[in-house]
Amino acid sequence: MAILHADEPGNCPRPSIKPDKIGGFCAHNFTSGPAAGKFCWDRQPDYSAFRESSFGHGILEVKNATHALWTWHRNQDMYNKAGDQIYIVRQPGKCPVKRQVTNLCFYSRRLLNETTGPKQQLLQGASTFEVTGEKEDLR
Repeated sequence: MAILHADEPGNCPRPSIKPDKIGGFCAHNFTSGPAAGKFCWDRQPDYSAFRESSFGHGILEVKNATHALWTWHRNQDMYNKAGDQIYIVRQPGKCPVKRQVTNLCFYSRRLLNETTGPKQQLLQGASTFEVTGEKEDLR
């Protein structure tokens, strides 16, 4: 019985041409294709500070606008033990992000000032204006 694997030559779609049903990502584990047999489980390359050959899963938790926490859990460990953990910190000065919500919130304030009657009372009763997950204080 032959089993087709996504990482075998010809089975992995090119994301720019034909994305697959789960987002166009193909993981390669060096069991087939041009890299087959070139991964040495028992030797560590000179450039590597630490290397471990174990399966597991990772969890990326976005803590706030600048910090995310990556945690790696090995399958052989207990659920509460992390094999590796690192904070990923965005440096806003090096990579500024332009917020598009600012213009929408400006218009919401203008709408609040220009609207009269029941609509104005409804808008004045709201404490926040939400667009695509971003909140802007109206007070």
